[in-house]
Amino acid sequence: MVLAFLEESNYLKESTRVESVKTQETLSYLNQLYKKISDFELNTPDPSVKNFLHIMELEMHSGEEGSLETQPEAEGPESVKVMTIHASKGLEFKYVFMVNMVDRRFPTTERKEQIEIPGALVKEIVPEGDIHLQEERRLLYVALTRAKTGVYLTGARDYGGARNKKPSIFITELGYKGKEMPSPAIAEIRKTENAIELASRERYKIPERFSFSQLKAFENCPWQYRFAFILRVPVKGKYNFSFGKTMHSVLQKTLEQVRTRKTLLQTDLFSAPNAKADSQKTVKECISLEEIMKIYEQCFIDEWYENDEQREAYFKKGKEILKEYYKEIENEIISPLFLEKEFTVRIPNNINGKEYSLYGRIDRVDEAASGLEIIDYKTGKPKKSLSADDKEQLLIYQLAAKEVFPKPVEKLTFHYLDANEKQTFLGTEKDLEKLKEKIISTVQEIEKGEFKAKPGMICQFCDFKDICEFRQL
Repeated sequence: MVLAFLEESNYLKESTRVESVKTQETLSYLNQLYKKISDFELNTPDPSVKNFLHIMELEMHSGEEGSLETQPEAEGPESVKVMTIHASKGLEFKYVFMVNMVDRRFPTTERKEQIEIPGALVKEIVPEGDIHLQEERRLLYVALTRAKTGVYLTGARDYGGARNKKPSIFITELGYKGKEMPSPAIAEIRKTENAIELASRERYKIPERFSFSQLKAFENCPWQYRFAFILRVPVKGKYNFSFGKTMHSVLQKTLEQVRTRKTLLQTDLFSAPNAKADSQKTVKECISLEEIMKIYEQCFIDEWYENDEQREAYFKKGKEILKEYYKEIENEIISPLFLEKEFTVRIPNNINGKEYSLYGRIDRVDEAASGLEIIDYKTGKPKKSLSADDKEQLLIYQLAAKEVFPKPVEKLTFHYLDANEKQTFLGTEKDLEKLKEKIISTVQEIEKGEFKAKPGMICQFCDFKDICEFRQL
């Protein structure tokens, strides 16, 4: 209902028309409100508007004015995390800035413990020498090792006293030989990033990692990418996505059950496990069709269908698909190596020495005759032949498999559930190199931050067609 209001009132359209920090801030608020509503729907037995407003009213009466942030930490390239060195332990950041690196501030002259521990209670061996200085030096080490790319030690010459401040003794120990604090290092920061990339990252939050769907969205239309992954405009769900998630979840739980029940069994306390008999179990020996149907009923997502008739039709369709699927595999011996396997693959750019990261999730990995078979489920109908673009998703999985799995990939398979048909292929080294070049080129275009609309036939399938000023319908 909220999304319908935002669209029909033209609020989203007007909010996303102008390029400004205010635009991103507005969408940030909307996304936080949308998340609050989504969490309420998931965790409430009766997720009605009336109940939501009642809870909001109770929160306001209790003094809760809302936890919406002007700029959440996860969004906005200009955000800075401010913390003590103690609080930074165990964390990592791309850049770290340390302030007050001057004499009598770090190390501090405050040597007395805030809560002094009696000597009789101290079990550790107390080190010799200036314990306070040693502890401060350890803190410096903690701070320096939080940085992945660069660390900047900063301090001011003038803190309001009669004399200019000298650099911290730790600065001297690190090799600085000057008498005063060096010039500000801000100019050095801009040298560490490519000028084009830096300009775009100041304007937009460019992801550190990319998914296949992100790259595909940019390829289809950069303006669509801007809506989805830069502004993160909330959108209505689609019934076919609900159905697809349902089927993926059912197949995952079914195969997990098969794999669990194929583990070694022991008939009694003194008998040895029968490994051979167990590993040769067929699917129907591990799980029945009735059990799968129960899993399906529990997993069915009934959201975003246009009406009750459509929801019921898809519910029946899912059952028919599972019956056909079970009929095909019930006598097979299946033991998937991985289900819903997450991965990150790095694509090196040999020209500028950078690496681009892609992440994703593989539906299923099976052991084949002389390697691995990667399987991806589709709820649509199979195509007569797969184009180069159609193959890209599985080719990315093949690239990832080289880093993730010890065995080579023997075949890539799209399993179309509607028709219970499979299309299998394998990428050549030439295919993989061509894909790497395309990925690098696409990411470099994204980093420029120039998201120009590419209106055309694709507009009629776009999630943002109702708010896009460039659409062609």
